[in-house]
Amino acid sequence: MGEIREAVIRDGKILCPYCHKVNGELTGKEEIHNFRIRCRGSGGRMEHFFMLNVNKEREVKSNG
Repeated sequence: MGEIREAVIRDGKILCPYCHKVNGELTGKEEIHNFRIRCRGSGGRMEHFFMLNVNKEREVKSNG
């Protein structure tokens, strides 16, 4: 697969950069460094991973 992509964070949701499936949610001022995640959209031969890095200074914006 080559280089592992960085997670996409949109409205507090952690999205896979390959298939855009939701793989979790950020609720506050988390601090996460170099967390390798296996996408929940992976299956059998189509397995893919991505990295999650979040600084605690980052504010999570949500709709509601």
